[in-house]
Amino acid sequence: MLFRSEPFPRSAYGFTIEVPTAYTDQDTNGHINNTAYYRFTDTVIALFRMRHGLMVPKRTMVTVENGARYLSETHFPEVLTIGLRVDRLGRSSLTYRIGIFQPGLDRPAAEITSAQVWIDTDTRRPVPIEGELRAALEAAM
Repeated sequence: MLFRSEPFPRSAYGFTIEVPTAYTDQDTNGHINNTAYYRFTDTVIALFRMRHGLMVPKRTMVTVENGARYLSETHFPEVLTIGLRVDRLGRSSLTYRIGIFQPGLDRPAAEITSAQVWIDTDTRRPVPIEGELRAALEAAM
């Protein structure tokens, strides 16, 4: 995934959640491990889809690529703000950008990208992103 030279500020993320860090999120270096960031990413994407009615029968998203850029350390017991925006919306695929923010800071501690493809659950083949799904994703750009 490509990252722009300057990370997006907190205000660029229209959908956010608060996530308390857990003691077990730390690694041996004493900061929040990258695996926790990917867990936060999965959580914010799932909640975005649920809250916007985007859980559609016979359709799902599959992740085809993830990327991360770490800009500063986070630590337990911080409560982090996880922001979601849509960077790119194609015919059957999209790229989410997730910003991970520490309390009171406008610059993210990390940016995660997740490219996903909208598929039919029976055929496992890509299908077009249309209607309410497309409108909700466009609004998150």
